Amino acid sequence: MSAADADASYRLKCIHHHERDSPVLMQNENGPCPLLAIANVLLLRGELRVHPDRGSISFDELGGLLGELMLEKNALSHLPDVRANQQRNLHDGMALFPKLQRGLDVNVRFNQMDAFEFSEDLVIFDLLGIRLLHGWLIDPQVGNKDTHTHGDTHTCTHTCTHTCTHTCTHTPTMAYPSKRHPYN
Repeated sequence: MSAADADASYRLKCIHHHERDSPVLMQNENGPCPLLAIANVLLLRGELRVHPDRGSISFDELGGLLGELMLEKNALSHLPDVRANQQRNLHDGMALFPKLQRGLDVNVRFNQMDAFEFSEDLVIFDLLGIRLLHGWLIDPQVGNKDTHTHGDTHTCTHTCTHTCTHTCTHTPTMAYPSKRHPYN
């Protein structure tokens, strides 16, 4: 993690939510969406605790609070094999903290609102007890969703690749218009 990432600070704003005042993390300089989403879900649930009168929080302090919460939520088993797996998951989840400032690798599937292609980055949501959902809007003027998603099991990456391949194969070979071209 760079020194700039570690030194990052996020403004907090107090809102009234479900009969109580709760701080929420504010966006700074176009990001970071994963950090905002995770912190705000946990703040609004009352699971992550920051005093409502605070004006800001550093990334290091927020990472510490997330780490403590992750450990609280994932009590280690007394069975050696299960315990080793849990410890590995916790290690992997905490190793993702620096990526929360830049973005996670999350690739949606189109068959359900909570379906994602496997990615190591999803472990952080599991460890913090956050159900990750996605929404996908298709322009109604473009047509049927199946035209865009190519069935229910395909991912966003597959659809984008298919779309780019399809578009590229139907693009004229001439990159720039020319006065000598018969259609110009």
